[in-house]
Amino acid sequence: MYRVDVAEKGEAVPKYRRADAETSEYIRSYLAQLPQEQKIQSCTNMICAQINRNNRYAAAEINDYVRRIVGGMTEDELSAMETAIPTYARKIEEKIKTLEDAYREDKFGRWLDSGKIVCRDSYMLPKVITPADTTDSIPKSLYEAEKDDMNPEENVLIDSVVSLDNVKWWHRIIDRKGFRLNGFINHYPDFMVMTKSGKLVLIEYKGDDRDNSDSERKLKLGRWWQMKAGDNYRYFMVFKNREFGIDGAYTMDQFMEIMREL
Repeated sequence: MYRVDVAEKGEAVPKYRRADAETSEYIRSYLAQLPQEQKIQSCTNMICAQINRNNRYAAAEINDYVRRIVGGMTEDELSAMETAIPTYARKIEEKIKTLEDAYREDKFGRWLDSGKIVCRDSYMLPKVITPADTTDSIPKSLYEAEKDDMNPEENVLIDSVVSLDNVKWWHRIIDRKGFRLNGFINHYPDFMVMTKSGKLVLIEYKGDDRDNSDSERKLKLGRWWQMKAGDNYRYFMVFKNREFGIDGAYTMDQFMEIMREL
């Protein structure tokens, strides 16, 4: 526990120091004597204040959700929570984020099927890019130099791609600034490749240890984009050796076989 003091004059910068053992024990004893309902309300208020500190959610809905969780706890669990509010708030916030992601994905899919969401060709590649670190050592790049932030495995991938006779150009998509798939998540694939036959290919590279739910969401969005964008567009997620077992995910060797035909 910490004691926080705010100066009465000046900029009122808070100063804090760890509470001594006597003060901590007094506070714990006070909390232990509170009626059960008051404990529940106190914990609920403190957790809600941390979860909704940026007013991201409707306050009443968050309060109802947290209260259902706290109200189902035993007295011992409540006592443990009272001295570890940030830890419990973080766990509940992570659960809310999981539910939010699932809802957003489901709603996006439904609206895509109903026609409320459509795919339109609105993005234009900039004439010039100015990343801080660049490389011009890989041939067939779209720009004079591309952003140099690739790991060794990504370098191997793009080296293999540009060695194909049917590849016209490639571009390293700049995270948070370049082309993105705007859906239930914002996804910035690793590479954009144009073939001589006019196929635009988006490639997301994943190490063999990165087969998680984040990869699944990106792959799902990418394949939805491919389906709605038209026959001249492709999206692939490439693993070095691992079989991911989902449509659109390939090992490096499998992916290269497909690229040769595009």
